[in-house]
Amino acid sequence: MNRYRELLEVPGFRRLWLGSTASALGDGATWIAFGWLVYEETGSPAKVGLLVFAYGAPVVVGGLVTGPLLDRFGAVRVMRVDSLVRGAIMLVIPIFAATTTAPLWLVYAVAAVYGLLKMVPLAGVPTLIPSLARPDQLDTANALESLSYGISGVVGPLLAGALIAAVGATNVLVLDAATFFLFAACLVGLRDPRSGGGSASLDIREGLRFLRANPAVSTTTWMFASFNLGVGVLLVVLPFYATTVLDGGVGLYATLTSALVAGDLIGSFVVGSIGWRLPLGRSIAAAQTAVGVAFVPLLLEPGRSATVAILFLSGLLT
Repeated sequence: MNRYRELLEVPGFRRLWLGSTASALGDGATWIAFGWLVYEETGSPAKVGLLVFAYGAPVVVGGLVTGPLLDRFGAVRVMRVDSLVRGAIMLVIPIFAATTTAPLWLVYAVAAVYGLLKMVPLAGVPTLIPSLARPDQLDTANALESLSYGISGVVGPLLAGALIAAVGATNVLVLDAATFFLFAACLVGLRDPRSGGGSASLDIREGLRFLRANPAVSTTTWMFASFNLGVGVLLVVLPFYATTVLDGGVGLYATLTSALVAGDLIGSFVVGSIGWRLPLGRSIAAAQTAVGVAFVPLLLEPGRSATVAILFLSGLLT
């Protein structure tokens, strides 16, 4: 715990971590709201799958341009603009819902913009960490960043489940908008470690050449692409599984999502606390293989408690 406390005593890192954690908390609630809006309106897993596609496909495009944008304009500036833009966009659905009915295409459109800009904080925050933490603190800083997403992934869905039942799914998006604006405020005064000014198109080509020339980076990229494909399938399955197989509602859907991320949170905390000394490549490969094995019992359609336990174990191994 001393390593975490010492790191959070650094003012710049503390502001970055608090802002990104708050924003990630809103994101965790928003995905439950998106999924439930579509599933409640249509009752169709195919429509939820379309939502996942609308959210996930733009990530590819956004990922290609995010790095060059961060290099050219600086992570602080780009993340601040991103937070303000996405905060405003998140308010569109609640505004529509307050005056009329928010059409389904609008949910898909907002999800697409959300996915397009998703990589901005995911790439921007790690870019700033080395300038805010000492070299001997980097492992702890990276683990703390993972913990922020873990905390938000556990609390966000549970909060969303309670709020959706109380005030409706569209109003959950107001919370996400507020967290985006808070993140933008936390970024005020932070400085980028270096200035950019390079050519975006050249940076993309250099990045692709670097990817091809480095087997370790290329393999890791394909590995996580495969992993995220599985995550996409799971995102479609969970609301259907919660309502049809387990005979639950939005609260159970949120609980299943939280159980998955709770395991991830605990695993991240342990790794950040002790420092991982085993070979990383083999450790990751073994852990991901174990994740796949852990999901197999879901084919037997176990009860609620067993399903929660399986998802928790999978997150822990992840």
